[in-house]
Amino acid sequence: MQDITIPVAFCQGVKWKPRPSTKVPGTCGACGKELVKRQHWFCPSPPGFRNPQGYNPDSCRYLYLINHIWGYARDAAIKRDGGKCRRCGGDAEERTPYAGRGGRVLYHTVVAAEVNHIVPREGAGYARGCHNHQDNLETVCHKDHLLITAEQRGYVPGGKQRDAQVRRQERDLEKLSRWRESAGVVDDPDYLEGMYILATGDLDGEV
Repeated sequence: MQDITIPVAFCQGVKWKPRPSTKVPGTCGACGKELVKRQHWFCPSPPGFRNPQGYNPDSCRYLYLINHIWGYARDAAIKRDGGKCRRCGGDAEERTPYAGRGGRVLYHTVVAAEVNHIVPREGAGYARGCHNHQDNLETVCHKDHLLITAEQRGYVPGGKQRDAQVRRQERDLEKLSRWRESAGVVDDPDYLEGMYILATGDLDGEV
């Protein structure tokens, strides 16, 4: 795994705002130092190496991006984890080799590596925010990502689930039972067991 050095001060919290004008004081959105000259968002980037995205990896701007902007945060998490799934330890990306020009072996990506929010977003989207901090991200393979999402949505190992559809079926069963009781219909045990299985999918349950 490749380590990405992230200092303690890389975020000033959700209340931080960029400097509106050079006439008023402001602080860097990453390290919190006072901004000078014409800087509005972050400290000046140090000279030297630039990554393929055009940023110095040690700059405050880049540290902010990989901890708040989803695209940057996702790529940084995959690089940090060396492309390995944090759950199973295997390759998070599935690739197939093919022959290129000059006998070179090239690779075609079948399934791209995926990144999971440890604290789930639950449909809240991927907008800029502190939920994209690197310590809240983990690289996972597609299979494990499906399992994580299934667990978060209430699917239980073994095929049983308590989702909205099942709850609606159970409510319908209760309504039917109340109607049968009010109509004086005697419930047959085999009938009730069949309705229970239909509503819950529990073949081993007892009415």
